[in-house]
Amino acid sequence: MKIVDCYLRALQKAEENMTNGGIKLDKARFVQLFNDEQNRLVRYILDKKNEEDIRYIQKLVVYSKELDEKGDKDNPESTLFSLPSDFFSFSNISGVFTKGECTVTDFTMWEAKNENPHELLADFFNKPDFDFRETFYTIGEDSVRVYKSGFEVDTVYLTYYRYPKEVDIEGYVKSDGSNSTDIDPELDDKLIGIILNMIEKQFALNESEYGRYQIDSNNVQSPL
Repeated sequence: MKIVDCYLRALQKAEENMTNGGIKLDKARFVQLFNDEQNRLVRYILDKKNEEDIRYIQKLVVYSKELDEKGDKDNPESTLFSLPSDFFSFSNISGVFTKGECTVTDFTMWEAKNENPHELLADFFNKPDFDFRETFYTIGEDSVRVYKSGFEVDTVYLTYYRYPKEVDIEGYVKSDGSNSTDIDPELDDKLIGIILNMIEKQFALNESEYGRYQIDSNNVQSPL
């Protein structure tokens, strides 16, 4: 769907349900709402983990992207890699590991979410082990940290969901002083329809029409 058509539909929805004295859904506000709501919808779909829903966002998957290593000489027990700038949600991770003359790729890598990495490094059953082809990693501060013990982490490949492309529409001046241009949404039309409904509700909420729409605390009960 073209962004101009999206805006016209959103404008029509807003005006049909308007009881706020004629406040308009201007283009700049529409663009901001659209980008915010499409991110929230993608997050909802990923959290829900329904295969039927996830198929609508498969175009957002980036497969096996090689991550850039970050300098971190102060921590010899791990290797730090930068997350991609468009990283939205994790899907899968793999790597290349070397010990002496032996290089392998068949490691099992698991995420240490709540555990203390230093405790895991001292735990015989959980510490990184080249012979058993196992190690763990942590994600935070725009980085992936892969832990090691007696071997090197040469390369890490990440499969992930990226942010959907931000839309824009011609006809207003952006905050940086540049003129806006038309950038169409890339998501499926079914999702765009849901996003437009979310925009309608969010616009109403912003204009103190909460009771009219009975929106839940997250403004989304069941988008799909």
